[in-house]
Amino acid sequence: MLIQLKKNYLLLWVLRVVMVPIVLILYAAGLILQLLFGLCTAVGTLLSGLGGIAAVLALLDHCYAEAAVSALVALLVCPYGVPQLLFWAGGILLAAATALYTCLYRM
Repeated sequence: MLIQLKKNYLLLWVLRVVMVPIVLILYAAGLILQLLFGLCTAVGTLLSGLGGIAAVLALLDHCYAEAAVSALVALLVCPYGVPQLLFWAGGILLAAATALYTCLYRM
């Protein structure tokens, strides 16, 4: 299909103009998700540390159920858990935008 687009310059330029907002939106969404990952990592590290301290204090107080819940919450908000999905999603969006840009504008 791309070989046929090289022959039809008018269609190629129309497709390029139409795809500009899509490529820009993909880049912007990817960068926003990457920035959110950084923010979630910083906040998650702080909250995870506080949850870990709460779990240790609950263990010292012999409240095993509260210690387990605190440890589980600390695991869920740690930077290796849920915020990692933001990093992967942002990377996928940036890769998609780069692939579209390469296919359409680097012919």
